[in-house]
Amino acid sequence: MDSHNVQRIVVNGMVKNEGDVQLRGISPYPVAYRSITPKATECTNLLVPVCLSAKQVSVTGVWKKEKAGAYGPSYLKANSGPGRVKFSPVVQRAGSYHIYVYCPKIEGAADKTSIHIFDGREVKKQEIRKEQIQVVGQTSGEWVSLGLVNLPKGENSYLEVISTAEGGAVVADAVLFVAQNHRNE
Repeated sequence: MDSHNVQRIVVNGMVKNEGDVQLRGISPYPVAYRSITPKATECTNLLVPVCLSAKQVSVTGVWKKEKAGAYGPSYLKANSGPGRVKFSPVVQRAGSYHIYVYCPKIEGAADKTSIHIFDGREVKKQEIRKEQIQVVGQTSGEWVSLGLVNLPKGENSYLEVISTAEGGAVVADAVLFVAQNHRNE
């Protein structure tokens, strides 16, 4: 829990912290979960990016685990040679999904990264060019949109980050699938 003093006061010539809930014997005030959860009618335009889960990430080729500059605790980096990192989501509900890939800005990055998206029927090939990654603020990279893709329910879809034998380092970090027009039902 993140807790801070409300104020500091002087009592009998000594500075005392007031409102500190970290003292033993004092519990934080409980807040019921239902009091912070909106009703379905109060959030009809709410997007929920957690409506599916990643069942599997498979790796082929030589990828090195890097810890600095990732979206999460680490990312995979291929410096040379062919390879693939395949993200296989479990889609809970068929429909249209905005797909984003997190691209850390790294030294020696390839001029382009190839992405293959399988929608259950066909592979769609895309590229992310190095100049598309414009880091703004205090982040180490940027979420790059790959557009809107219709995905079937189940485990038939995937996204692959492709490394080729030349052109610089390729990174596979995080992938986000955001349901379009998902309503809290």
